[in-house]
Amino acid sequence: MSDPRAKLAMLILSIVVLSLLLPCIPTTIFLFVFGDWKNHAWGIELTLKVMWSVWLAVLASWGLTYVTMFGWHFRRPHPSEWPKALVRAWNEGVQPPAMFKSASASFTITVVLVSLFGAAFLASLCLWIIGDWSEGWGPLWLALKFIWGVWWVLAIATVLVRVAIFGAHRRRAREQRRNEGGAAGSGEQPPPEPGGSGPGGTPSPGTT
Repeated sequence: MSDPRAKLAMLILSIVVLSLLLPCIPTTIFLFVFGDWKNHAWGIELTLKVMWSVWLAVLASWGLTYVTMFGWHFRRPHPSEWPKALVRAWNEGVQPPAMFKSASASFTITVVLVSLFGAAFLASLCLWIIGDWSEGWGPLWLALKFIWGVWWVLAIATVLVRVAIFGAHRRRAREQRRNEGGAAGSGEQPPPEPGGSGPGGTPSPGTT
């Protein structure tokens, strides 16, 4: 992305992620070294879970924000950023497949995929925080499998819907191009004006 506003936004988000990471590391070390694990093991473990879950949520938000901004930038083709071979083909009249996609549909699919991943990730973090993993991983692991299994099915369904929409837009563009080509090919030459044999009344040889 060459937009300076997008670069500035990602820089600010990167600073926020690093700013939250810096206090998490020494706090974790302090709790492991000086924490009263014999009497307050559950409270210290919960504190670590909440602290690192918040940082992981911010990190995931950083990545999902970047993906969303990329989807917003990619919603329309940008010939100035293409390779030379693709630009040459574009100048010759060859349209790449990206030209058949709808900008609104493309960005909507990106938002749906980002939202699905964000919801599954947050659900996993909440399950990690509130779950009692010391008593056994069986039910909790099954719940995680169910969460990410549902995410996988919905993500595949979203991609298939996007492919179907892309195909419909492509067929519509081809039909429109075919109709325009047929209309241009069926045009008739206008009759010559009196006093000339060519279009526009150009005098023929021998005509006075």
